[in-house]
Amino acid sequence: DKALECYTTIPEDEATPSLHDNIAYIYIMKGMYAPAIEELEIALKYDPYDEIANRNLISIESKLKRELLRSSGLQEVKNNLARVRLSISMSYANRGDLIKAKQTLKSAIDLKPDDDELLHLLNDGCEKLSEKFAKKGDKREAGTILGWQRDLAKLERTK
Repeated sequence: DKALECYTTIPEDEATPSLHDNIAYIYIMKGMYAPAIEELEIALKYDPYDEIANRNLISIESKLKRELLRSSGLQEVKNNLARVRLSISMSYANRGDLIKAKQTLKSAIDLKPDDDELLHLLNDGCEKLSEKFAKKGDKREAGTILGWQRDLAKLERTK
């Protein structure tokens, strides 16, 4: 708690990607995955190739998959797993690996999350990934992902 307190008092304009990686690691060790994911996303905005941040996202995913099995499919765990997979997907996309980004995004959507904020984030992720495929000239893949986006929008409206 002391380390976290020290790290989180550093002004954002002085923060570095490694600072966010360290804060995320503390959150991971405490089992606080949502704030860890947020910190890792900040680190990845600075550097999409940040190995530590990418590795920590995969670590969170692994922990949540085990937790999902133990919890017999508890919806909260599904939501958390979908959230980390969205982050992993966007990381792949920002590094140019659109196929892995698409597969990971689909696996997040397939968990059928029920959190409104997460559904909105997934919707945004679909839009961003679709745009990346369209820029690459792959209209078919872009269209597939836009279909997912429409399905997510329906889920948001029915809640």
